[in-house]
Amino acid sequence: MTKNAISKSISSVEDFLEQTGKVWAGYEHKPFPNSIAAKELSSFIRPESIGTAYSQAATLIEVAADYAFALKSTLTEPAQSIAPWTCVRGCLEAASLSMWLFDTKIDAKERVRRSLAFRYEGLDQQAKLAETTKGIVNPKDIHKRINQIEQLAQELGYPRVLNKKNKRIGVGQEMPSVTKIVKKMLNKEQNYRLLSGMVHAHPWALQHFGFIQTHSEQIIFENVKGAYFEKHITLDSINFLCVETIQCMFEALKMNFDLFGWDIKPIALATKSAVDQIQFE
Repeated sequence: MTKNAISKSISSVEDFLEQTGKVWAGYEHKPFPNSIAAKELSSFIRPESIGTAYSQAATLIEVAADYAFALKSTLTEPAQSIAPWTCVRGCLEAASLSMWLFDTKIDAKERVRRSLAFRYEGLDQQAKLAETTKGIVNPKDIHKRINQIEQLAQELGYPRVLNKKNKRIGVGQEMPSVTKIVKKMLNKEQNYRLLSGMVHAHPWALQHFGFIQTHSEQIIFENVKGAYFEKHITLDSINFLCVETIQCMFEALKMNFDLFGWDIKPIALATKSAVDQIQFE
């Protein structure tokens, strides 16, 4: 593994983020006239709900970019062998959720339905967190907010989302798992599960991608033989992580650009240039 090859891989992510960030920010999040987004904002019964969905999706792109910047830090000497996988999993997750909300293949009603489900999921998790704070945060305040969002959903024509026991399990719709969203939007279930294996520190993943065996048949405890492992990351793994980050970021940006009617060509060129910069051995 050469330092030059590693440097080029890391630089490819940095260059991609710098170039695409300038283009993305230049549009100031304003959809062009006659774009899908502009039509939704002018036709949906409650434009604020469409705007909320767009804001959620744009924030998720910012989240994905933050993880991508963090990837660069984890791969810069002294490089880590576990943390980079966490960064890319976070990037993949945020990018796929952004695409799910920015989806150009759905109508405004479905977009708001997904936005409501995402809001409910977050507030439900916040309520569970509040319950662990022993009164520092009142869960009732959060449940009150959930009730308000559910009331809004009903006013917009969405039925309540209940299970067989008549318990609320969503607003607008039940929120799909992130794994399902990654599969639906990016067709990267396999990669996501691999990244998750590293994040959750499963031995099968760590021994293949986070460590390297240095000695075998060693006495590690009294009367116990085993192998010694050291933390290690290969160039192939670094390249995989960098390409995965660039590609999922591009797909999320492309969905945003297509929905808002922006010119995707500069982003596509930056993506190709970044991937071409990565050297596989």
